[in-house]
Parts: sequence; C-alpha cells; structure tokens
Amino acid sequence: MKPYIFIIFMLSAPLLTFAQGSLEGKVMIAESPQASDSIGLPGASIVWAGTNTGTSTNSAGFFTIRRPKGRDKLVVSFVGYKTDTVDVASDLDYIEIFLAEDNLIEGVTVIGRARGTHIDRDATIATVNITAAELCKAACCNLSESFVTNASVDVNYTDAATGAKQIQLLGLAGSYAQILTENIPVMYGLGAAYGLTYIPGPWMESIQVSKGTASVRNGNESITGQINVEYKKPGTSEKVFVNGFVSDAGRFESNANASVKLNEYWSTMLFAHGATQSGAKDHNNDGFRDEPDVKTYQFFNRWDYLSTNLTFRSGIKYLKEERLGGQFAYNGSDPTWGDSYGINIGTERAEAFTKLGGMFGPGEKMSLGWIQSVT
Repeated sequence: MKPYIFIIFMLSAPLLTFAQGSLEGKVMIAESPQASDSIGLPGASIVWAGTNTGTSTNSAGFFTIRRPKGRDKLVVSFVGYKTDTVDVASDLDYIEIFLAEDNLIEGVTVIGRARGTHIDRDATIATVNITAAELCKAACCNLSESFVTNASVDVNYTDAATGAKQIQLLGLAGSYAQILTENIPVMYGLGAAYGLTYIPGPWMESIQVSKGTASVRNGNESITGQINVEYKKPGTSEKVFVNGFVSDAGRFESNANASVKLNEYWSTMLFAHGATQSGAKDHNNDGFRDEPDVKTYQFFNRWDYLSTNLTFRSGIKYLKEERLGGQFAYNGSDPTWGDSYGINIGTERAEAFTKLGGMFGPGEKMSLGWIQSVT
C-alpha cells in the first residue's frame, strides 16, 4: 500500500501548494478606504520583496499572486501613487491595499506650432486663415505676393508698364473680390489698381480668405469672396522688429515696427516702410522697362484701448509713391511731349479709422459697435 500512498501524495501536492501558497487581494485608491465601492487601480504592480515573483491587478483592481516560502512583505506600486510595502501574515489569504496619490503637479503647459493655413471652423462661410507662419513661407513683401502658397487666390498683372495688379478668386478677376483691412473696405476706386502693393507683408498678422459670395454688410463687391487683412496688434506683436529685402532686379525694401504698452488699457504701435525698384531690365529688347521704377514710403500709427467690456482702436496711415514706366528714353522729368512713350504716376494717400465696440446688458450678452474710416 505504501507505493500507492506515495503516488497519491505526489499528485495532490501541487493542488495543496496552490491552495495554501497563494494570496488574493485588491488595490484601491486611498481617498475613501471605508467606502464599499472604492475605486480599484487597474495595472498596479505587486511583487514579493526580494524576489522576482509578481503580478498586476486586473481592470477592477483585483489580483492573485503565488506566495513564496518565507516571504511576508508585498511591494505595491502604481504610476502617480506612493509605493507601499505591506506586511502579510502567514495565515492571510485575502488583503485590501490602499495607495495614496503622489507626484501631483499643478498644471501642464503644452506648446505646439500652429499650422500656417487652416480652415476657420467658426466662420459661417468657407474661410481659410493664413497665419504669420504661412506668410514666412511665402517670403512676401506686400499683400500681392502673399498668396504664393494658396492655390485658390491668384494675383496677376493688369498692366506690366505700370505694375498694376488684380486679384483672381474662384476664376474671376477684377472687382469681384472685396479687399478689407480689419473688416474695413480699403481698396476701391483709384486705390484698387495699386492697393495690393500698399500693404507690406511684415505689417500683417494674418489673412482671412472667404470663398464664395459673402455678406454685403461691408459692401457689394464680394461676389467671389472676401480677403481680410489683420495688422499686427500692439498687445501681441514684437517690441521692436526690423527686416530688409534685396533682389538682383534692383529692388530694395526695409520695414520696421515698434510697440509700447502705456498702461493697463492703452497701447500704441508705429510702422514704417520704404521700398525702391530701379534699374529695370529689358529682357525682350523692345525698348520698354519690364517693370516700372517705383519709390514708396509709408508710415502707420495705431492706438488700442482694451478693457473688460470696451474696445477702442484708432489709426492713421500715410503713403507716398512714384511710379515711372514705359520706354527707357522717357525719364518723367520733362513735361513736354517727345518721341518716347512713358507713364509717370504720383500717389499721395492718407487714411484714418476708428473702431469702437462694447458689451452690455444682463450677463453682457448684448454688443454694439461703430466703425468709421476716411481715405
């Protein structure tokens, strides 16, 4: 009978070892240990101290671990909680463990780079927002050269002799797209021919391109869409910014802007721009300048008042420009007619605008605004 007893003992030994040498339990958050529905920690690590024997909790925080001989200390850890070492009695087969939070931080700041061009999800019509990051890619010098990376907007010469340009939006060119600066129409009448070159690229904060027939609240020109330019604001722009541009075609440009915050509410900003285009070439040997000679000077001063429920913006801008085009024999200084053909255009332009808006009423759910401009 002894061999049979030995065989039976050997077969039942693993079962006895498993039943007597395992520990069950639950790992929970230590905020409310008395609560019957305490929150379990899924994925918590449980290891017997001084061994490689361990396990992890399931989705509800429960675990089962084999108990090595002579071990009575259980190490429990979880990311974001204090690691705890628990003494386990030899006759204990179930245990509840509570971990306290650790390594708490007040907040996290996430910094990312905004996309150069994105669709405005808040606009009622299809609007593409071109930010300063995209303008840097275009390496533009004025508004007419800011759409190099935008396929839906094309800028063409209407007259190469004078350098006049026009916008082509959704296949239509001419006065079908409305140009605005900070929601104020600026390019109409005599200013439409050369207005695209009157806005230097370094002065712009962003451009909003609305495709399709837009609202008539700013005028009736927006048949194919609107192009709105936002200038730099004193509160968000650089304190001092200077840049320059030089090309092998004889083009020189310089731009500068500076902003000052006077107090909690008032701030001001000054812009300056100068450009010359001279030494025009004649690549096709027809005796005419391929591009006109241009001299431009611009100054812009703006003032902003921002409070909790009142906003006031005001600014004045001055521009002086001279354009000389046509045959090389024409110099523009002789007022008498000669054998040469030439175009001499002098522009002196002054602009002023004010914008006033405020919130009022119960809960400040009502608003009123007033915009006026003169050119």
